[in-house]
Amino acid sequence: MTNAARRAIYTITIDGQDVTSKFKPHLLSLQIKLTDGGQSDTLDISLDDAGGSINMPREGAEIVVTLARSDGGGAVIFEGVTDEPESEGSRGQGMVLNITAHAADMKGKTKEKRQAHKDSAKSGDVAKEWGKKADHDVRVSEKLASIQRDYWAMQNESFMA
Repeated sequence: MTNAARRAIYTITIDGQDVTSKFKPHLLSLQIKLTDGGQSDTLDISLDDAGGSINMPREGAEIVVTLARSDGGGAVIFEGVTDEPESEGSRGQGMVLNITAHAADMKGKTKEKRQAHKDSAKSGDVAKEWGKKADHDVRVSEKLASIQRDYWAMQNESFMA
């Protein structure tokens, strides 16, 4: 298969409902930005809603987007929550519906600064305990989870940091 024959394949689910076929004829752009360093991954979807036929998702809806190449190459999965949807334009001139989402709730417990410490523990146990306090279900690879330290500390830091 040549590069020209490759195409993107995507699926979009909102609150567990597959909306791919509803969005596909209206999709103007879909962009996922994966970031490092304590910033949240982001999702931006723009839809042509000139006919006013697209139902806007609620703010805080769970959204999952899967991207892959038709040749089977690299899948990227985004999981997050939607921001307040926005629409641009007017019914007479065309409407664009913009849906944005963040992989982490930037307003919730994920970003709250905390003080915590743990004596003589494994990194996996600490990550799960502190993640639970930030409303996250944390999974850690066996290799990382088994790292033992005499002292772990979170000093005026958020779980995300």
